[in-house]
Amino acid sequence: MDDVVRQTSHKNTNDVEKLINDEIRIFFAGPIAQKISQSLRQKLQQQRRQRKFVDSISISNLSEFVFERHLSSSSSTNNNENNDNCNLLFVFIVETIEDDELSEDAHGFVRELMKFIKNKEAKTDYYDEEKNAREYVMIGVGDSNIIADRQCFRSNQNSAEDCNKGVQYVEKMIDRCGNRWRRKFKRIELDYAREWEDRLEKFLVGKF
Repeated sequence: MDDVVRQTSHKNTNDVEKLINDEIRIFFAGPIAQKISQSLRQKLQQQRRQRKFVDSISISNLSEFVFERHLSSSSSTNNNENNDNCNLLFVFIVETIEDDELSEDAHGFVRELMKFIKNKEAKTDYYDEEKNAREYVMIGVGDSNIIADRQCFRSNQNSAEDCNKGVQYVEKMIDRCGNRWRRKFKRIELDYAREWEDRLEKFLVGKF
């Protein structure tokens, strides 16, 4: 079940008090990804509170993501008459485990992506990709300490990219979905063994 945090504030525009709603839905896949999702929400709360935004931030397991519910025209704020003041953002935190495999929590999401792509390529009406497109941010996390070839990570020339093959695969599939998804920011990849908190902190500056 979604763990929802709601905060309320007001912002004046042209002497008229205006309520600005921003909704962020964080989905994690894997135990390390869950920890990072909690850290992310805490950082977002602090950052957005300083900017006096009205927030609805939720955290859920990616295995609970249902395409029909989250992408349909009837979901969330897209039905609001004033869409300019309503923003919905999906944040996917995907963990890569041993042997470059995805966390089990991501398997159902991948199957749904494959189903979408198959129907899109067959030109069926499974989804209308031009309607109600969703913005997303992709965060990958891996652990260089558990991969087979650990020695390459002893050099500063190597990066978190080497232990994030899973999230790279997922985003390639999302790219094949056409206009149904819109990437808000470039993907960030974290190595849980190497200063992931500092890297996440720098990524968030000025973005949310």
